[in-house]
Formats: sequence, C-alpha cells, structure tokens
Amino acid sequence: MTSRFLNVFFLKSPKVTDLKYKIIFRIVELKKWLWIRKQIKKINPHLIIVSSYETVTFSIISHLFRVPVIAFNHNNLDELSKNKVKAFFFKLMSKKVIHVVFEDYMKHYLKEKLKLRHKIWVLPHIAFRRAADEEALSGSKDSTRVIFFAPSGSNDKNMIENLAKCEQALLKKSVFIVAKFPICYSGENIILKNYFTDDEYEQYMKISTAIFVPLEKNFNYRASNVINEGIAYGKQIITTCTKYTSFLRENYPSLVYVVKRGLLDEIEDIVKWLEETKESFLKDRERFLKEHSEERFNELFREYVDAVLRELEKL
Repeated sequence: MTSRFLNVFFLKSPKVTDLKYKIIFRIVELKKWLWIRKQIKKINPHLIIVSSYETVTFSIISHLFRVPVIAFNHNNLDELSKNKVKAFFFKLMSKKVIHVVFEDYMKHYLKEKLKLRHKIWVLPHIAFRRAADEEALSGSKDSTRVIFFAPSGSNDKNMIENLAKCEQALLKKSVFIVAKFPICYSGENIILKNYFTDDEYEQYMKISTAIFVPLEKNFNYRASNVINEGIAYGKQIITTCTKYTSFLRENYPSLVYVVKRGLLDEIEDIVKWLEETKESFLKDRERFLKEHSEERFNELFREYVDAVLRELEKL
C-alpha cells in the first residue's frame, strides 16, 4: 500500500487568560481544524501527523477523523495535572489518536496514572550533533571563573531574578551568568537578555563551563531542547529538580547535576562534580546522542508507522 500522509503544523499557542479571548481563541482554533478537515477529504491520507495541538479543540475535532492521527505531545501533558477541563478532554479524544511522547516514563504516566487506553509511541526528542562539538568538549578557556549559560525560554524567572540580586555573591564565588530573561541587564557578573542571535547563542555555548537550565517545578512530562543542545555542544547540564530532570539524572548521571539547595550554595559541589565526571561524561554523552539521534527517531517512526499500515490493510 502506497502511504499518504498529512502533516499538520501549528505555531505554539499563546497563553490566553481572559475568558473572552479564551472563547475567541477556541473559535479560531476550531475554524482552523475545520479547514484542515476539508484538506483531509481532498487528499484522503492514510495517516495524519499533528506536530503540536491545543488540547480542548483537538479533542473535539478528533472524532471527525476516519484515519489514525499521530499527535506529538509537548506541554500538553504538564497541563493535565493543573487543568481539570483539559484533562477531561484529553481522555475524551478519539481512539484513532496515537499519542507521541519523548521518554518511557511519560508513557508510563499516561498508561498507569491517567489510565489512557490510546496507543502511545515513544520517540526520542532529537539531539543533533554539532560540527564543532568536539572543540566544545574542551570547555571554557576562562579558568578563573565558572561561566553558566542559561538560554532556555522555560527558565524559572524568579530564580534568575534572585541571582541577579546577588551580584556580590556571584563575584565572590567567581561565577558569571548569561541568561535569557524578559528584561535586559548587563552587570559585572551577570548578563540578562531577552533574545540571543544565532552567533551569540553559539558563542556562549562554546565558552560556557556548563549550561544552566533552571526549570520550573511543573516542567515534568516534556523535553528541553536547550538540554539536548547543551549536551550536543559537549556541555554538562546544571538544572533544577523535576520529573524530567530526575529521569535524565538517573539514566545519564554524568550529564546532569540537579540543584537542591541553590546554585550559589552548591557551587563548590558543582565544580567538584564537573571535575570528577569528565571521563564518564564522554561515555554518557555518546550514549545519549545515539539514543536521541535522528537515525534512531526515523528507525522507530518507520517501525510504528509500518505496524499501523499493516493493521489498516487488514480492515
């Protein structure tokens, strides 16, 4: 059977708080999906791939599909524990929806905690190898201070703000931080920017001692692209405790250091850990990049899709 696919891409949905705009937002989403449904009827695909979605609208429209729909979950799962409406609609999705998550523990959460009966695929969140990553393995050329680069859009803003208020402590402990933050600021030992150009991003990645990813506590069932890129650049990750980072720490112990008390309180322990894990880091990094490679993603995706197509042939 020659396969036909419809791949649906959406930009990340804005955070909507006002009730009036929530209603308008849902109506716009519904109109988009109704337009997409018309395209589906024209193309008549065997499978539909949805790269991202808004839970409530997608749940309603999913019952109109007559073919399997492969839906990639990003922040959708983290929304379920704090939004009962979205949790209700998530479970209400058509059984033709196949959920894609990025690690095994996320599948376990859906199966065991939410008792979801849908098919669930586990596909790695791809970490692309960098052409210059071997050079980056040598680390920061500045041996007089510890340089942390924190470029994630998911940074815990309160933590970054508190560090900015502790410039004297940063100076005393020889810590320099470059972080993404809504307000720009340039101090003696901390730089805050709301945007990094590609050149700036790559420069800071290369000169940093480690990548600092202070995630909020509700970052549990999704993956961080910054963590993947940091590892690809040959950098170890200093992060906060979530289910996601705990999973990484357990499976790749030399890649991730989880801060418990505070970055400045643990800086001596962090420096010691960075030094002690140099050799094991190379092995863990290689294993991580292999398990999260584009080749591995494609291999698993083909296996999953072939299985679905074989099932369709039997109908």
